Amino acid sequence: MIDYAERYGSQGLEIYGHSRGSMTWFNAMATLDKRGETGVLSNTDVHYYGPLSNA
Repeated sequence: MIDYAERYGSQGLEIYGHSRGSMTWFNAMATLDKRGETGVLSNTDVHYYGPLSNA
């Protein structure tokens, strides 16, 4: 997920996460934030449906 975000996050990436997928995406975003890579997702829309994490 991190590689995917780094490659396409500024190109109009649209993510739909459900249940476990939401948690996976949430963890990837947290890792990017810890690395200081906040601009990577500058053109990304994230939609959670029934997330397992506190998004």
